[in-house]
Amino acid sequence: MSGAPPGVVSKVAIGLAFASLAAASSCVRAPVDTPCPQLEVGELVITELRGAQAGPDSYGEWIEVYNASDREIELGGLAVSSIELDGSGETRFWVRASALSLAPGAYATLGASARVPLPGHLDYSFADDGVAGLEAAGVLTLESCGAFVDEVVYRELPEAGSWALDGAQPPSAESNDDETQWCVDARPAPPDVPMTELGLPGSPREENPPCLP
Repeated sequence: MSGAPPGVVSKVAIGLAFASLAAASSCVRAPVDTPCPQLEVGELVITELRGAQAGPDSYGEWIEVYNASDREIELGGLAVSSIELDGSGETRFWVRASALSLAPGAYATLGASARVPLPGHLDYSFADDGVAGLEAAGVLTLESCGAFVDEVVYRELPEAGSWALDGAQPPSAESNDDETQWCVDARPAPPDVPMTELGLPGSPREENPPCLP
């Protein structure tokens, strides 16, 4: 892993700047009927993003979240939005799974895959909401019951591998604000893992490796 595109700036300031756009944007499907989880700020933390890749790839685009609370969290009803940095567009989806629980200290990956069953690196697909992937540069926000939970601002996603929060410390909503705590994970799949997918996998559904100096 190595340092990479500048990524995360003040998420609260930019999130407020785009709040009116997010409220006015239309979505492909109606909001989910599943009751939303009651979450405090920072109980779910965005830890890794994987965007469109330049080479052969079957892992697809995805978002990884971490349960930083001390209780199990039901992800059904969670709202996720990605707003372009210039405010020109937004993608938005809801987790529509009726039963998708995340234990304390565990990770979940939300991706753009139409495969049935889902590939092993994904817990949920937002493809049914008509969302093919993330904005190339944007503000990614988690909300539940209309309340802010976490947000990350990224300027550019790598075209090889993932944009990952430093795994040298437990993830938090404070650490993922810090641009210096993010780096590219461009490691190949471990040699002992069967090659069932194409591309550089990142570390979906598991702790990120430390960012190297």
